Amino acid sequence: MGMEKVIEWIEVGSVSRQFTEAEARTAKELLMPSEWLSRKKAAEYLGINLRTLDMKVAEGLLCKHIRGGHPMYKLKDLDNYLLSAPIIGCAKEP
Repeated sequence: MGMEKVIEWIEVGSVSRQFTEAEARTAKELLMPSEWLSRKKAAEYLGINLRTLDMKVAEGLLCKHIRGGHPMYKLKDLDNYLLSAPIIGCAKEP
């Protein structure tokens, strides 16, 4: 395994680290998703399965957009859903 040239620093909060080119691409994708997410990535982002994502769209709770013939979801819409989703199953205080 050869030494790859460190090309970039990425800071998230108080954590800072050097990355190789390949690592930097992967880290940016994980830490800073693009404005549009595929159906699979949207479900992963929300922590739900694909069928539940489809149900949320059918219920009008999420917006699906067709881009290039594929269902896509705006990150802002997903964030708004997460902020407005009710919390279910909270523990009762004694």
